[in-house]
Amino acid sequence: MSRFKKLSIFLLVALFAVASSGCGFYTRVMTQKNLVDGAAAYNERKFDEAIERFERAVSYDPDLTSVEANTAQLF
Repeated sequence: MSRFKKLSIFLLVALFAVASSGCGFYTRVMTQKNLVDGAAAYNERKFDEAIERFERAVSYDPDLTSVEANTAQLF
């Protein structure tokens, strides 16, 4: 299974999980989308784009500590 297909499936599952929770739907979707996009950019060695995506995720959810850890690994 290709990396893109795995990432797409993960994103759909994550979006479903977020959608079923109800509260803060848009914020959670955008946070998750930016996390997935940041991880994909990191895997493609596009580090500047990964940092941008992780920072965007933090802007949607400032209490998100996993993003801070991922961003710290880039430096």
